[in-house]
Amino acid sequence: MISIVVPAFNEKENIHELLSRISLSLGSRNIPYEIIVIDDHSTDGTWELLEQEQNNFPLKIYRKLGKKGKAYSLIEGFSQASGDILAMIDADLQYPPEAIAEMAEALSDCDIVIADRSVYKAPAVRKFLSYTFRYIFGRLLFKIGCDVQSGLKVFKREVFEAVKFTPRSAWVFDLEFLFRAKEAGFRPKIYDINFISRQGGQSKINSIRNGLELALDALLLKFKAIPPVNVAADSDNMLRGASLRFKGQRYLTHTTLNHKKSAVVNFSSGQKIALFSALSVITAGFYAKSFTLLISAIALLSIFYFLDVVFNLFLVLKSLSKPP
Repeated sequence: MISIVVPAFNEKENIHELLSRISLSLGSRNIPYEIIVIDDHSTDGTWELLEQEQNNFPLKIYRKLGKKGKAYSLIEGFSQASGDILAMIDADLQYPPEAIAEMAEALSDCDIVIADRSVYKAPAVRKFLSYTFRYIFGRLLFKIGCDVQSGLKVFKREVFEAVKFTPRSAWVFDLEFLFRAKEAGFRPKIYDINFISRQGGQSKINSIRNGLELALDALLLKFKAIPPVNVAADSDNMLRGASLRFKGQRYLTHTTLNHKKSAVVNFSSGQKIALFSALSVITAGFYAKSFTLLISAIALLSIFYFLDVVFNLFLVLKSLSKPP
């Protein structure tokens, strides 16, 4: 089943047509689906209309619980989804809802399908900022060769479960989602669409303000450490098929141990600090009193090897007193 998450704020003029087109497209293909609308406290009657539409479509509606903004609406919507395939689409009808069915079918040989706005009908400023962001931050900074701000995506549930995160602000979801998916080694695919001008209602996007917000978040994301992702086993067996996704690769580990207990992470933060401190002391000691430093190093190594001998003796004695 496909769970389609729709964040909505004051979209009364578009919501019925969106629901109808999704229903016609997926229903004609006999694809089971559900539509989850997260209403961000609309004031134009969107919520009242959604209540009426519940009898006409497989529709779940929720009043927003968290912070205001599209990114938070998406997270809340995905948490309510029950399908093994997840989709997201804006409520303003600028993205074609008919594309969802074909994008879902394309998941047979990939993990995430991103709508690419090959035809882009929008105000000149928004269009320019979108292409600039896509090139500078998408291609150059993060090496992601797709429309990184596309509001229409279809992906397997395991992708969201593996990379889910808390958005930093109201509009910043798409780039971090795609970057985390890339780092986890999920396979993307591009699907070309026509992005049309808004037909009804008013846009909630302030091109300059939102553009600066997206740019700042992208720069912060570049320096954010993305941890490895533990993936559960493919079968009922707790261990067989369990894996670790890290830096674009999937490592079959057959273990549910946290990545912090594996060699994927070479040094912990404490170990890095201790190592740096030790090297600093050694460097300073070499320049201050090199002969004393050598004597101290030999003494420490001698103590270390002596303790190692004692420990091995302890193991030998234990092995003689215990059965195999």
